[in-house]
Amino acid sequence: MFINDWKVVGPELFLGIAVQLLVVLGVWYGSRPPYSVLVRPIKALSMLTAGLTLWLILRGDIYGGVWNESFSLNESSRLIHAWILIGCLVSLALANNKTVYENSLFILFSALGMIGLAASQDFLAFYLTLELQSFCFYILAATRRTSQYSTESGLKYFILGAIASGFLLFGGSLLYGATGSLCFSDWMLLSTVQQPMFFVLGMVFLFVGLLFKLSAFPFHVWTPDVYEGAPTFVTAFFALVPKIGVLALLFKLLSTSFYSSIEQWQPLLVTAAVGSMLIGALGALGQQRLKRLFAYSTIAHVGFILLGLATCTWDVSFFYLTLYFVMTIATFSFLLSFGYR
Repeated sequence: MFINDWKVVGPELFLGIAVQLLVVLGVWYGSRPPYSVLVRPIKALSMLTAGLTLWLILRGDIYGGVWNESFSLNESSRLIHAWILIGCLVSLALANNKTVYENSLFILFSALGMIGLAASQDFLAFYLTLELQSFCFYILAATRRTSQYSTESGLKYFILGAIASGFLLFGGSLLYGATGSLCFSDWMLLSTVQQPMFFVLGMVFLFVGLLFKLSAFPFHVWTPDVYEGAPTFVTAFFALVPKIGVLALLFKLLSTSFYSSIEQWQPLLVTAAVGSMLIGALGALGQQRLKRLFAYSTIAHVGFILLGLATCTWDVSFFYLTLYFVMTIATFSFLLSFGYR
């Protein structure tokens, strides 16, 4: 059984080991002159790592649950993993060669976290992988070390992200207290039998944390500042990739664990969706800076996606997400081709 677990997570294991080796390479040579010579080869090696992982995922045909069913890998989760890695490859390709080499490594580390997030089947695995990606995002937002705006955006992202993590933990503890389990499948079984107050309250707190990660109303206020302060290729990465893993997890929760509680969560998601569409559209009208404009555009797009999830039209939401993914790649590629940094 142990050997089969490692076979199932072969591509993810390769990605984790490769990133660790790149970290060792950076630490070993990063303190020796010339420091800048590391940027280009590590960026190329990072793209090669992401490409090989993507190839292994597309060729993989071994599925199943691993590590006491904490993670479940099937065709749908593999598709999400491939989607995440394509976004990481695009973000790495858009990065200029004057940035520090650590940026490429943080993108790969966050990809590992997002892949685990999309495959998680219990709250503990979900929270650990979510925090792995989040800590990478905080550092990437403040990666422009000489810029006051970048430092400010990273600090805002970190503080508000810590608050959102507190909501997630509190919601998870309430759900554990109501059900006696951290497994999503157990939540689904118990929610069909009884829905005590703690269960509903925990579900609401959990959605609050996830809505923050999606930049949805009313937890969107950090988005324009973070998008503006981060380098443009990091902004492209934030707009492209993180929402895929969170939306995949939200879809899993809504369609399984909390489906029988639709009367409780549907008004919350509809309110967040409509508010996001209004705030995104109206807030963008007064913007004079491109990246803040794109931040409000992202908020509005998230509203449209959430509206599909709230009305249980899952295929419409993921079709819209695909269009948003392609549009974002084209937009930021156009900006960076003109030297907008």
